[in-house]
Amino acid sequence: MHSSVSEEVSRFEVDVFGRTGKVTNSKSNANEFKPPFSKRQKHRSILGENFDKVYRSVRDFNEREGYKYHVVGGAAGTVSPMGWTWQGGLAGTTGGRMYGFGVDQVLQIEAVLPNGEHVRFGPTSWEDDEGYLYPRTTKVSGVCNENPEDDEVNWNWSACPEDTSALFDDLWFAFRGGGGGTWGIVLSVHLQLQDYMPFHFVRPTEECGFAMFFSNDNSLGSLMAEFSIDYYFDPDALNITREQSNACSASNVPPGLFNCYSEDPSFGDNLISLYQDFVSEHSERLTEEMTAIASQCLTTVTAKSYGDTETFLDGPHKGKVQDTIQPGYVTDLTATVNQLLPKTWILNNKKKFADVWGTGLNAVYLAFGGDAEFAHDQTSSLSTAHREAGGMIYYTPGGGWGAVDAVDPLVPEMYDFTSGVIPPYTGHNHLGPDRYGPLKDDPSKPCPIYELTSLEAETMCHSALESVFGTEVLNRLETIKKAVDPNGMFDCFRCVGNTVDIEPSSDTKETLPPAADEMADNESSSIFPPLDSEIDEAVEESSSAAAVQFGLSVVGFAAVALFSCNELVML
Repeated sequence: MHSSVSEEVSRFEVDVFGRTGKVTNSKSNANEFKPPFSKRQKHRSILGENFDKVYRSVRDFNEREGYKYHVVGGAAGTVSPMGWTWQGGLAGTTGGRMYGFGVDQVLQIEAVLPNGEHVRFGPTSWEDDEGYLYPRTTKVSGVCNENPEDDEVNWNWSACPEDTSALFDDLWFAFRGGGGGTWGIVLSVHLQLQDYMPFHFVRPTEECGFAMFFSNDNSLGSLMAEFSIDYYFDPDALNITREQSNACSASNVPPGLFNCYSEDPSFGDNLISLYQDFVSEHSERLTEEMTAIASQCLTTVTAKSYGDTETFLDGPHKGKVQDTIQPGYVTDLTATVNQLLPKTWILNNKKKFADVWGTGLNAVYLAFGGDAEFAHDQTSSLSTAHREAGGMIYYTPGGGWGAVDAVDPLVPEMYDFTSGVIPPYTGHNHLGPDRYGPLKDDPSKPCPIYELTSLEAETMCHSALESVFGTEVLNRLETIKKAVDPNGMFDCFRCVGNTVDIEPSSDTKETLPPAADEMADNESSSIFPPLDSEIDEAVEESSSAAAVQFGLSVVGFAAVALFSCNELVML
């Protein structure tokens, strides 16, 4: 499970200077760092780089040079690789369970620090560590730009002042997982490119989706959830290899969706056959009506890349990679919890988890587990809860949405709140604006956000960041923040070092959860994709199957508008 140390690096560079985005061959020089990966490529992109440009740029290179490279990224074309990465980076559509999180793809960071220094820094010493896919970083070094006012081609990089050089190890830790907007202004980032493999998308058919989530019969949804749980978390139960399981991941979906990467052209068909065998073995649990649907419940398409399945076919954005979940309005009354679910808890509570997931009322983000636990250099601030999670579930505590209310009482089963410190247990990406940690008086209980004013919640509950990082890592990040930015130059809501300042007001009103019937009213009447034949034909023409995953995500979550990123990312 080791990567060999080599003079060559495969990388992807994202920066904010005005070059046209493309992947180009490059040679190392004194201003670049050479982490231990296998091949060297460079990508330069323009100001405002997003995943649409990233995916299209790598695709263009692959089409010219032969398909060699795969980039680990997010599900939304409009999302920035930088903001996505610094909060962890959930790669549910691009192989995160094989290659790790976004923070694990970073090779070098270029930034302007609060002290005004324009720096580049990255690992300069590392060693193999048994059981990990990537070598462990043992030293981080950097250089400073002596003449940032000149054109980049004339920049002169040299040793930094001693006080700046002393920060690089901590900055490497803090940037990668510690959130954006608070450590400095990121100008560019080099990202590891992985070896190319074709994309296989397996999903429920339209008929199956409606049967699972829009009928009073939950038998098929529960069975699909149990199959998905075994596939993602217990491959031995299905007699498949760990590699087959890790090849698939998913981004915020109900059961039955698999984003997979494999050289095997029959991968999707084999997964469906495995599901059909599972249905046959448990057919007695299905009603007669559901039995007729179950065996033909899944379908698959194959494409050269995830981005190819999410491309606009026409209109002003024709050819661009769109968002799997379309942008939506998020009210300040929305208070979602993105709860990390430990893999060990899932395996010990399969039926309980299937009951929560299989109703279709709440979706699970499956960019966790697999090799994501071991695909890192052991020096990022991404929490141990992320590494040890099997998935992440979004829900609104006390929202009255049936099965989601069952999640709150389960949290003390998953994490230890009795040790005197708060453990990390909340996901960082999509952290809700009204999210808090547990009650200070009784950490085994969640913050009752719908019973408190914002001022009361700030006083009575642990911070959201403490639930993300845990007490110990948050203390280290706050210490780094004081050293890097002693004057608080960079301050953003819910970032490390930020103190939420809420003035008491006589007209402050309690926040009320959205009613379940209001959410039902917002369900679309046409949230499922076209017929399978149309999808197959569209994918062959590099078209978009975005409606497929978007529709099923709406079914699984019934509240796309609940997605919210609150940290201002300084680009």
